[in-house]
Amino acid sequence: MQDQLQRPELKSPVRKAIDFVGTEPVAFQGIIQASLATLVGFGVISMTSEQTGLVMALTAAVLGFVTRRYVTPNSKISDGKS
Repeated sequence: MQDQLQRPELKSPVRKAIDFVGTEPVAFQGIIQASLATLVGFGVISMTSEQTGLVMALTAAVLGFVTRRYVTPNSKISDGKS
């Protein structure tokens, strides 16, 4: 009987982060960009405004493609006419 009991699967922090990106890609994109803007704004990361704009554009493009992968339907939606 002890052999039949299953322990819940423990997830590593990396696996939890990957799952979060898969379920909430737009929120992940917002967190990354807001964090970057905050770090630059408070001077934790020293960048010019041009460099900041370039990094924000690059992260928006890359994370936009990641987001598209998760939110684009994989099959055609039927219009109900058969």
